Amino acid sequence: MAAGAADVTTGRANVFRMSPSDIDLMIAALKFVSSQDRTKICIVNHQIAYFESMSSFLEHKWSTEKAPSILRIDVAPADKDFRSIIGKLKARRCDALFALVLPDSMGTLLQQLHAANFSPLIVGPPGAANPAILSLPTNLTDGVVFARFEDPSPDFIQRFRSRFGHSPGITADYGYDALMVLHSVISRFGSSTEDVTRGMLQVKGYQGASGIIDIKGDRTRTSRRVQMWEFRSGEAIVTKEP
Repeated sequence: MAAGAADVTTGRANVFRMSPSDIDLMIAALKFVSSQDRTKICIVNHQIAYFESMSSFLEHKWSTEKAPSILRIDVAPADKDFRSIIGKLKARRCDALFALVLPDSMGTLLQQLHAANFSPLIVGPPGAANPAILSLPTNLTDGVVFARFEDPSPDFIQRFRSRFGHSPGITADYGYDALMVLHSVISRFGSSTEDVTRGMLQVKGYQGASGIIDIKGDRTRTSRRVQMWEFRSGEAIVTKEP
């Protein structure tokens, strides 16, 4: 239902993607960085598959279009001391830093950047609007930007709140759409594996909770609108529409 890596459907004939790839978020974030005239891009990358796919994309995309190349520094998820890494970033004079780290490490990274008097444009991970980050002092978080897909449809949010008494979680719209699309396909084409596969490839223009859904030939879905968000005074707000 929700999976960030770009190759989820590759080599899996019966796997269909109901969420866009989070690579789409990196495309938007990189365009934003370029629009801010930042040219010395660096990445601090936690070594998990989710972030590594994003880092590899950023390296490849930037190297084919811009110079100098991106400085990428990989970090074990358990390592929370970034001070030696920050020294390397300063030596490179990075003016934009993709901080692709887990939320519970983001505070430490921002604190150590502040202590080092180093303030590049910080691009946080897609899930940056996390309580662990929102609760940090504003002098650390103000100016941090991140890309995210637009919210689910207002109708879905309202119906979800009425039913469950709270706002939908980050994958609720994808889960709902997955079940509703599958129900529609089975109703129209049948329930065998072959019927469902054939029917899923016919899904075009489906109005889902997560936006308009077209299933492409590689079993991925079309993207949804991306927004750039920024932390200001302890809140995350939209700073740039696509």
